[in-house]
Amino acid sequence: MDNSIKAERTTPVLYLVVPCYNEEEVIERSAQVLGGKLRRLQQAGRIAPGSKVMFVNDGSRDDTLRLLPRIRCFRWSACPAITGIRARSWPA
Repeated sequence: MDNSIKAERTTPVLYLVVPCYNEEEVIERSAQVLGGKLRRLQQAGRIAPGSKVMFVNDGSRDDTLRLLPRIRCFRWSACPAITGIRARSWPA
């Protein structure tokens, strides 16, 4: 590969979108694991600091939706960029 092309490359920003359906039993642990992985990738210079994990509730019938704001409030030094949102219901 040409050195001028290498010099133009930048560290990619990674956005992980995680659909959640009835995940109340595992959502907090999943956020911890993914947040830790994101932090390690950032520390290794593999992804940019603006990278994020976003959990999207997909119509869960359990307490997944209620837990998503708690995930957003976690203060892991590992990954402050974890968020949870509710997917919008679209008409059929």
